Amino acid sequence: MAAGDGVRSDGARIVRADWVVAGDPASPGATLPDGAVVVGADGRIVSVGPAADIVEAHLGLPVDRFERHVLLPGLGNT
Repeated sequence: MAAGDGVRSDGARIVRADWVVAGDPASPGATLPDGAVVVGADGRIVSVGPAADIVEAHLGLPVDRFERHVLLPGLGNT
């Protein structure tokens, strides 16, 4: 999702962590060092990827940074 594609800053935010596990950790590319997740104003996951790409694609959203943490975004939508 590109910047401006329905993600507004009224509660939407970027959550960034040293590691983001986006799927089966045994799958290549599923564990992202310095990853990020865009969380929409409704609390749903909008996008997951490398932090640099996510921040650039969603300029203007606040960023919550969690150093020395692992983020498991799929568990929040169960």
